Order: sequence, then C-alpha cells, then structure tokens
Amino acid sequence: MNINYFVLFIILVLGAIYLLFQPIDVKLSPHKEIAQLELNQFVVHEYDTVRLNIVLSGNEGKRYGDRYEIKDVNFTNNTDDYVENMTSDYGLYKGTLITLRRNVHYRRNDGSNFIAEHVVYDENRSQARTIGPFKLWKGHDSIEGNDLHYNSQSGETSAKTITGIYLLKESM
Repeated sequence: MNINYFVLFIILVLGAIYLLFQPIDVKLSPHKEIAQLELNQFVVHEYDTVRLNIVLSGNEGKRYGDRYEIKDVNFTNNTDDYVENMTSDYGLYKGTLITLRRNVHYRRNDGSNFIAEHVVYDENRSQARTIGPFKLWKGHDSIEGNDLHYNSQSGETSAKTITGIYLLKESM
C-alpha cells in the first residue's frame, strides 16, 4: 500500500466522522439551590435572659441563605403576654414572616383558635393573615369567612364574607 493511499484513507475516515457524527446537544439544567443545612426530627429553642421565647420544631427542615423551609412545622411564640401556637404541613420562615400552608391551625392560650389552608404571620407586628377561607372560634362562638386579618396583640379581627354564630347570655 502506498503512503499516499494510506493518508487519503485516514483523511476520508476523519472527514466521514466529522460529517456523520454530530456533537451531543448538552442542555444545561437551571441552577438548583442547595440547602446550607438539613435537619430531620428537630426542635429549636430560642431563649432571652428572662424566658423561653420561641420553640420551632418539624420533621424535616432546610436552611437556605435567606430562609428556612420546614415540613410538619410546629411554631410556638411566647414573646408577648400570651402564648400562641401554629401548626401546619409546610412552613417557610423568611425574615420576620412565617408562611404556613396546608392544614394550618392557630391556637392561643386565651382560647382563640382558627384553621385555614394558607396563613402569613408577621412576628414583628404579631399579626396573622389568612389567604382564602378560614374558621375562627373562641369558646362557643365561631366565625367562617375569607381573608382573615388577626392582630394577636389587640385581639382585633377583620375578614371578608363572614358568617358568625354567637351565643348570647340573657341578663336578668
């Protein structure tokens, strides 16, 4: 075999490879955020010099740079003159806002309770706001409606499209 035929054969093979085989189209996946810390079956206690202020627990928690995401969250706030507790299937804790979703139940030690599917709680202002339907009750009195705004410091409530049931005592 002549060297010229060998070089021609190599050039033809390389040309065929170049023409027949296309490079793989690599699609880059979008940037996925990675948790800085992951916890399972955890309880976090926050104290000041006087007392226990906050208890936060859950089955699975992830801390990212700007937020915490928690499954099966149980949040208890004891920073004011009352104790309030909130539970839900999912919670997002970002700054001073706590967003709770799915099966949210709010309880306070004075007997105030409400349930909803979506609640945003502002720690600084001690205000809970439901997005969508809710049911609020205290003792035998109950209210159902949409978009509840509940100030836990003053006890003031406001809502849209409410239906209420109150038991009034007869005075003699």
